[in-house]
Amino acid sequence: MKTVAALALLAPGLLAAQAPLRVSAGGCDWQRRSDAVWASAVRGFSSQYNTSTWAASQALGQPDVWPSYGDLPGAWAPSSASNLADFLEVLFPQPVTAAELWVFETNGAGGVYAVAAINLDGSTTPLAVSTPAQLATRAQQIVVPVEPARQMLGVRIATSSAVADTYGEVDAVAALPARACSAGPFTPAAVGLRFAPSALPAMTPPGAVWAGGVRRFTSQFNASGWAATQVLGEPNVFPRHGDLTGTWAPSSTNAILDYLVLDFPATWTQEIWVYETYGVGGLWLVEDMTGGSPVALWADAPAPVSTTEARLLRIVLPAPRQISALRVVTSPRAVQRYTELDAVALVPARQ
Repeated sequence: MKTVAALALLAPGLLAAQAPLRVSAGGCDWQRRSDAVWASAVRGFSSQYNTSTWAASQALGQPDVWPSYGDLPGAWAPSSASNLADFLEVLFPQPVTAAELWVFETNGAGGVYAVAAINLDGSTTPLAVSTPAQLATRAQQIVVPVEPARQMLGVRIATSSAVADTYGEVDAVAALPARACSAGPFTPAAVGLRFAPSALPAMTPPGAVWAGGVRRFTSQFNASGWAATQVLGEPNVFPRHGDLTGTWAPSSTNAILDYLVLDFPATWTQEIWVYETYGVGGLWLVEDMTGGSPVALWADAPAPVSTTEARLLRIVLPAPRQISALRVVTSPRAVQRYTELDAVALVPARQ
């Protein structure tokens, strides 16, 4: 395989409190754990390099490549090293009650940025997120504590090969009934759900604190109707859907990644509301920029969600935090449309 030039738009930053833990070879003697349940089936994936040596099915069972590191057969690899985001969903032989999850990353260290549980009803619940990064070139055992322990059918993993600057490869996935490679408290990731306008009792949250300034952005379609400043204040377009003026639109539908950094009055926040009016599903990462370095709050793999209706992405934080700046990151290429955002609001935590 061949690598591509690094994607410099997302520089490695401080990991969030709910980021997965990363353990190098020898840091956790996983081979002594006879109670580990290994993934046995693939539920879905965004892409795979081929149907044999780097197929999605290579992530099943115990590690084949670990602790070796590199672009080696025997692990799942996505179709291209330039993919911004890919996902892999694996299932365990039967429903498990997991207190800890393991993901063995054997190439593109730092590319895995989101791990979620596949619930018994087939839905997913985020467990850990981080800002994707390019880390030291050694195999990583990603450890995700699950507090409290929960039943699940499997695991969904999101990785960014483009940010890691090579194919993000996963060798194996396991669930443990008790914490084996982690200790101490662990804050779960925020939960994000998209709602159609008809499902909302109100179009704006009570006490909403709206974005008041644009600190920086990657691009804008123009300096007027689709300028970055159009995202400020209350919604102008929502609940309408379409390529409509009054929202921020990036300059191209071909960009792998675009983002806005927005300023707010400092607010103790429990929820974040983001209004997507076109290219719905292209928004894939929301970070707290209050301290200057990115702290990932919510993430998923970008993919089309609706081509006919607007959506409100409602992100519920696991605990209130004071926020004065956010970065919202989209991928126009992933949805093949301009990823247009109408407004972003902080919802104050209840006192």
